[in-house]
Amino acid sequence: MNDAYLVLLPILFVGSIVSTISGSGLGIFIIVTLSFFEDIRTSVVIMSLVGLWMGISKVWHFHMHADKRIVKWYLVTCVPAAYIGGQLLYSLPIRAIEIVLGVLLLVFVITRITPLRFHVNPTITNLLVLGGVNGFVAGIVGYGALLRAPFILSFGLLKDAFVGTASIITLATSISKVSAYVSHVEWTRDLVWLIILSGPCIFFGVRIGKKLLPYVSKVVFEAMLLSIIVIGAIRILL
Repeated sequence: MNDAYLVLLPILFVGSIVSTISGSGLGIFIIVTLSFFEDIRTSVVIMSLVGLWMGISKVWHFHMHADKRIVKWYLVTCVPAAYIGGQLLYSLPIRAIEIVLGVLLLVFVITRITPLRFHVNPTITNLLVLGGVNGFVAGIVGYGALLRAPFILSFGLLKDAFVGTASIITLATSISKVSAYVSHVEWTRDLVWLIILSGPCIFFGVRIGKKLLPYVSKVVFEAMLLSIIVIGAIRILL
């Protein structure tokens, strides 16, 4: 198997644990790791394919906590916008994708470490607007949590409700953008094996993360996550 894929499997396991506790971040683990071996467009597409397992695992474990109303209206615009953004991924220059992704990563970190917090009422209009913006950006850069996490947190959801709501939105968005990517994918044997083997790694990582969730400090794991995101942003921008 491709050396990059062998490195990725244990990172998927550890990343699944950390991202389950922190609420997001596995996509950054994957993109940053693959960016050392592949161009950013290929990294984004592989992350999206492998990330389907993460979405399925989180929905399996947390769907009962989701706010169904937020999920319903958010996805009305998020799903089609993700497909449109996914089509643009193969039209934009690679450097443009790198700049957009790198800048979003840094903005995400800044918003998480500053004391400023904003609250958005989850009205139908707000959910439709935020869902559309989130889906479109997710399709282009492959990673929607950079906007999805602060958007959903702004609704004032508790920890389990946040993870459950975000998990369903993540899976639906991923399916939409992957449907736009799939015709451009070069289906090698190594890639197929990576997708197959990543399933158990992610599933058990999410299971462990769920069991640890009530007992560990989210602050510690969020600090780890933000450090990785900063490293990834610098790596992508340089």
